Amino acid sequence: MAIRPTGGTEVTLIRMQIQFTDRQARAIRQAAQRREVSQSELVRLSVDSFLGARPEPDRTALLTRARALVGAFAGAETDVALGHDDYLADSIADWKQNGPQTG
Repeated sequence: MAIRPTGGTEVTLIRMQIQFTDRQARAIRQAAQRREVSQSELVRLSVDSFLGARPEPDRTALLTRARALVGAFAGAETDVALGHDDYLADSIADWKQNGPQTG
């Protein structure tokens, strides 16, 4: 473990061993040299950027959205689980004959 200052605060660093392909290692080395930072710092910055760009989904919100879909596409057919192949074939034949339906 090491401590380094970042923006006036101290951060504990955890040592990890990560394997990269030859191409990735070359790209990391070159990018770190261009930016005049260590390869480790470049990887940390990249991870921070990646995690910031892709925030963890709110599980409660995902479940709420999923529950809202239940029954949203209900139709008159009650045997879709058994007859889905036939329904699909009918839909494809209808599409070939009449073209795609919108709305």
